Amino acid sequence: KLDVTDASGNKWPLSFNITVAQIGAVLIVDKLTVQQDTNDDGVVNKGEYVGLYVSLKNKGGSPAPGNVKGVLSTSDAYVSISNSNTSSYGTIGAGQVSKGSYIYAFTVAKNCPAGHVIPFKLDVTDISGNLWPLSFQMTVK
Repeated sequence: KLDVTDASGNKWPLSFNITVAQIGAVLIVDKLTVQQDTNDDGVVNKGEYVGLYVSLKNKGGSPAPGNVKGVLSTSDAYVSISNSNTSSYGTIGAGQVSKGSYIYAFTVAKNCPAGHVIPFKLDVTDISGNLWPLSFQMTVK
């Protein structure tokens, strides 16, 4: 409700509704797929090289325009990300999922304890300069 008053003191009570609609792209991490690992068991183990697909989903009402890219990083001392820390996702339409064109590659240290949780950061950008700072975790078995 909004009351409008003019300079003479006249009042008009107004009532109205505002509908807020989500019109932009909203990207989230949809699925993690271990595509490659040293012993081919599909699980992250200590001392392993891992190739990982990170699928992104657009939960928004508009496409994430072309050239969507993700850059993977971590501050974890047990993990070393290789030069393969970038993947391209193209345009991700509203409601669509893209697994990206390249795997992210990293190595887990041999002295990493089982049960250790690795925090990853995935900075996703599009051709318009939008940024989605995403994060996910993986547990070492």
